[in-house]
Amino acid sequence: MKLNLLVARTRPAFPHSRLLRRVFIGVLFLGIVAVGFQSRRILLAAGLGSNRPSVISDDPSLKLQIDPTQPQVGPGIPQVGSNAPRSAASTSKPGSFLFYPKFINDATRPNDVNTLLTITNTNPRDAVTVRVFFVHDCIVDDLFLTLVANQSRTLIASKDFPGKKGYVMVLAVNSQGLPAQFNWLIGNASLRDAAGHEASYNAFAIAKRSAGPVRFNDGTFTADVVFNNSDYDRLPKLAAIDNLQNQDPASGPSFKTDVAVFSPLSDLTGATAGAVKLTAVLRDSSGAAVSQQLNANCGLNASVEQVWAAPPFNSIIAANRPGWATFAAKNGDDANVPVIGLSLTDGTNAALHNARMMQTLEWLESFRITIPVRQAENPVSDVVSQEQPDAIGGAFGASETKTGSILFYPRFVSGSNGSTQLYLTNTHATQKVRLRVFASGLSDPAQVAESIVTLPA
Repeated sequence: MKLNLLVARTRPAFPHSRLLRRVFIGVLFLGIVAVGFQSRRILLAAGLGSNRPSVISDDPSLKLQIDPTQPQVGPGIPQVGSNAPRSAASTSKPGSFLFYPKFINDATRPNDVNTLLTITNTNPRDAVTVRVFFVHDCIVDDLFLTLVANQSRTLIASKDFPGKKGYVMVLAVNSQGLPAQFNWLIGNASLRDAAGHEASYNAFAIAKRSAGPVRFNDGTFTADVVFNNSDYDRLPKLAAIDNLQNQDPASGPSFKTDVAVFSPLSDLTGATAGAVKLTAVLRDSSGAAVSQQLNANCGLNASVEQVWAAPPFNSIIAANRPGWATFAAKNGDDANVPVIGLSLTDGTNAALHNARMMQTLEWLESFRITIPVRQAENPVSDVVSQEQPDAIGGAFGASETKTGSILFYPRFVSGSNGSTQLYLTNTHATQKVRLRVFASGLSDPAQVAESIVTLPA
């Protein structure tokens, strides 16, 4: 069996199939070069034109701790705590605020329909109190957890919130219950739903860029979490899902894909949820677009065939002709609001179970969530934190949930080890792009195959 490189809006064949038959396990080598280059850029950052601290080092093998009171976790550029350079929200970094786009359970069938939500404190020294908000049917329930250093806690949805489905938000709080900086949290969810999807995904992490806790709102026991790249990282304004495949088994190779899309409630104090309208744009393999408007006040959980019903999804996305889509959201005042999404894909007749956070094409300038403040029963001691340093040139950092000029695929298999399909999507509306693809084999004999492909707009 050979490795097929299927490219949206371009030819589907990888020209070096003979070589790749001999390449059993490998990586895309160019991505490794990119990671090393980006790390060097961060090391040489000098904080031009900024009053905020920056990561500075005369020797690339060393780094300067902006906050020496923070624990060190390795010899490289820190990506945790106050010392992490500012970067965009993503699923591949720790933060002080975590989003889980989907949880589900059936209290009568917990072995068949359930979700395990894991929260991990990666700090090797300090404990933290986190507040967990479960949002279902526009209703908010919450609980407090304490995580000691290096601890993971797993919540079982059928036990902690039986019979509910929705999304989850987790935020670090201080001893008063105010949202605070603790950029050491990571998370994961493993779920099995009634539609047969069974997969895991990483939580979407938001770092708190400013030091310490937020403030009480005047005269109230509420506080605002502001996602504006000054206090917390910004949230997605336009989210994308690539590799949408044919859903009709009768027409050829098919898959089953569902999406979970929501715009976070802006008020968790019990206020009535406002209207949210989603704009879902589906693009076929040629780039032609079909748009749908959907009401999603409390979130959307649906199959792609339900999202794009007229014209039918399978009349747009044919077998072996994958497409992609975007989601954006507006409130009742026609103002843009954030949108966060997850796709769940299973092979109809193949061993495929996949859950992926949607990628961000555009960030929302500012959004705030108002939370009611209350103190945990047994809060831990407050942790001193500093303002995060600037990244060089305002870089967003490498991430699984954003676009880029270099893509790194950590693994592929071919030959007796199996087969792999790699999908590339050009999200630009008007410009085509030429790509050079390197496939680097790691098993003996180690070889490198390359190809040049063109993606139209």
